[in-house]
This record gives sequence, C-alpha cells and structure tokens, in this order.
Amino acid sequence: MPRTTALGLAALAGAVVERAGAYPGYLHSCVAWVAGDTGYMSASTLADGAGGKCSIDISGIPASGFIGDTEYSVVVTSDRATLNKLYSSDGQCLGNDFGDATLAKTKTFTWVAPGSDVSFHAMCSTGFTQIFAAPAAAVSYSGTSRALTPAPAPISPAPAVATAKVGTGMDIALGADGLKLSFEPLGVDSVQFEVSIDRDAWIGFGLSSGSAVSMTAGGAGSDVVTCSNGQVKQYKIVSYAIPTTAVDVPGSSCKQENGKTALRFARSIAAQDSQQRDLTPGSSQQIIWAYGDDGVQLQQWEKHRLR
Repeated sequence: MPRTTALGLAALAGAVVERAGAYPGYLHSCVAWVAGDTGYMSASTLADGAGGKCSIDISGIPASGFIGDTEYSVVVTSDRATLNKLYSSDGQCLGNDFGDATLAKTKTFTWVAPGSDVSFHAMCSTGFTQIFAAPAAAVSYSGTSRALTPAPAPISPAPAVATAKVGTGMDIALGADGLKLSFEPLGVDSVQFEVSIDRDAWIGFGLSSGSAVSMTAGGAGSDVVTCSNGQVKQYKIVSYAIPTTAVDVPGSSCKQENGKTALRFARSIAAQDSQQRDLTPGSSQQIIWAYGDDGVQLQQWEKHRLR
C-alpha cells in the first residue's frame, strides 16, 4: 500500500547559515565582501582576489563622476572561469550565475547610478570550496542626474519580513526499508536535501500537498526529484501515468557506487517555476518517496508509485 509521512522542515531546530548557497544564484542578499570573510559555501574563508583572481573593471564609468539615474557597465574579471556576484554600496545586488554553463572569465553587469558616491564589491567562485573577494573599487557622483537636477536621497530598503527558520534533520527514516533523509539550510532562503539508501537503486523524493495520501497532490501536481543512472531530474507528477518531461537540477548529484545510492540537491524555499512547490518551514508538509532497481525507473514508475 502507498505510504506517506509529514515532515516540518523546522521540526528540529538548527543554526541557520547566514550567507551563500551552492551558487551565486542562491545568494539573494549582498554585503561588502572582503578577503577573510567566513560562512560562504564550503570555503573556510573568502580568498584574496588581488593579482587577477577576481577584479572589478570600472573603466566604463567616467572618472569625472557618474550621472545619477544612468546605466553603466561594470565588469568583473578573473584569470580563470568563475561564477560571479556584484554588489554596490547603494544596495544593488547583481548576478544570478547558476551552474557550469555560466562559468566565464569576464562578466558584464548593468548598473544604474544613484545620487551618491559608491563602492563596488564582487565575489568570484570556482566551486564550493574556492571563492575570491575582489578588491573594492570606488566611483564618484558628479552631482547631477539625467534631468540635470540633484538626485533624490536614496530610499532606505524596507525592513526584512520575519520568516520561519529552516531546521536541520539528519538520517530521518523514510519507512522501514532503509531509505534516509537529511536536510540543512543554505543561507536564509534555500535548503539542501540528501536522500540515501544502502543498495544500488533509483530514488524518487518529492513534495505533495494536503493531508490525504496522494502521489499527484490531488491533481495539483507533486514536485519530484529523482536519482537514476547517475542523473538527477525533476518532474511534476500530475497523474499515475509515466511522466514524459523532466528538467535538470543544477548543482545536484546522483551517486550509485559500492552498493549505496545517494541523491543530493538544493533548492530555494520559494518555488522558482511551475515545476516546483513551495517549502513551508515551521509547518508540516507532506513528502513522498520511492525507490527501485536501478535502470528501470520509468518502466516501473506505476508499479512502485511514490510512497
């Protein structure tokens, strides 16, 4: 018979990591990064980007001073292919690099000038364990806006809305067959999951909705991530038929070796597209799962179902 369980992501209290996730695309708030900062991904500290490892090119901004309410190009460069994020002290947090396809030695950002002097800060990441902080670069305000009048004072950002924190769970048993779930926060708005079992298998793990046992969330569609044949795919399950479309999950892994299988992936708390369902920290949430012999996932989907 199909089985289900409810899991509140905040059921076990855990310290919230305050900064970055697996890619710059997970980092939705910025600060004036400097070499030596801690708390980003798996890097012990931010490395010094001096010497070409991570630098900010502001040659596109007039040395005599920028004009307010005008767009300028700011370029982050590195002597190696990196993922990049740019922050200006007036509060602009730019860049959503996500995955190997966005690795580059040069990244151009479009920056809208405010009405005050600004300093730029950037980070360049080659992976989870190596992140460089660029030396800061400063530019001056000319005193005029595009309308040739003094620019208005910057508007203070709205206070952050308090939200429930994501807790940490380790080796939570999913049923009695040895499948285990672990999760932990990545920054303030993302979560990393790991589902594992001590056998060679395919794994399916997802989010449903409501209180009734439902693989399809009562027809609204379940958000399911699978590990099979070394690949991670995401499906929206709307019926008991074999799904025909799937999307890749950037930054994920599907390891099937030495008689063990582990699915590892990260996602934001808020749904990013129609394939996903929102996570609900602080409230119980129905999860569904399945596993079976590796290599026969789609052919046996209906047989195993998601439990």
